[in-house]
Order: sequence, then C-alpha cells, then structure tokens
Amino acid sequence: MDTNNPNLPAPMKGAKGLQVINSMSKTELKEKRREYIEFTRTMIGRGFTYTQMVDAIRQKYGVAVRQAKNYVKETKDQIRKELGEEQEKDRADVVTKLWQLYRDLYASNQLKEAAKVLDQYIKLKGMEAPKTMAIMQKTEVTHDYSHLSPEEILELTTKLSNPNK
Repeated sequence: MDTNNPNLPAPMKGAKGLQVINSMSKTELKEKRREYIEFTRTMIGRGFTYTQMVDAIRQKYGVAVRQAKNYVKETKDQIRKELGEEQEKDRADVVTKLWQLYRDLYASNQLKEAAKVLDQYIKLKGMEAPKTMAIMQKTEVTHDYSHLSPEEILELTTKLSNPNK
C-alpha cells in the first residue's frame, strides 16, 4: 500500500472525521456504508487484491486505511454468510426431494431403491448411526497346544476363567 501517493485524498482524522460523521444523519451514514460495501463487492468480483481494494476505497472515498480495511473485511464476511445460507437452503431442498422420492418409491413397491434413497436421506439429515468396524489384530502363538485333547483344553480354560479352582 502506497501511503506517499499524492493522488490519494487525505483521510479524515480525529476531530475532523468525527465532525463529518456527526453531521450526517443515520440514513446518510447507512447509505454511505452500503455504497462502500457495494463498491468493495464489485472489486471482489473483478478479482482485485486486498491491498488494491483498500487503496481504491481510500482513493474514492477519502477514508483512513483502517476504515477501508474494515469495509473489505465486513464485505468478505457478509459474502461468506450469504454463501453459507444459500448452501443450507440448497441442502434443505435436496433433503425434501429425497424424502418425496423415497415416499414415491415405497408406494410403488420398489423397496430396494427406496432403501437406497432412505439411506441417503438419513445421511443428509445427520441421523446416521455409528458404523461398526471389524478390527483385525495379528496374534503370535507362543505355546503349541495341538497335542492336547478337547477335554484337556476345556480343563485349562476353566482354570483360566476361575483361578480359585
């Protein structure tokens, strides 16, 4: 960011900036803020870098660097929030369509397909039960009991399960 650029207007500092802000009505302040954010959105859409956006806001509106950075941050946060809400809405639409498809398949007695759709519906709703996993462990045999009869093995296991006998 070039702070020595003579083309940039001097930012309103201290008392001068407060006087300008205090002299504006609430509707004027809201309109100005909306204008800053809309300008920032346009620059984001055109692929401007962060520093280019800050410099452009300073140059066009004569605000301080810190305020220009705040407008860029607020705009990016607002865009993220809107995208998140949009994705959640799309997800809700998919869940509704899956449920309708499941009901139609079930009604037409296509149970195999209905079960698959129901499985997807359950996953999207977050109601999926934990999956069981088989864990295999390699064991090393240290004693060979192949020479023992089944009765002797039963006797040894009984002794192991009840050491008091």
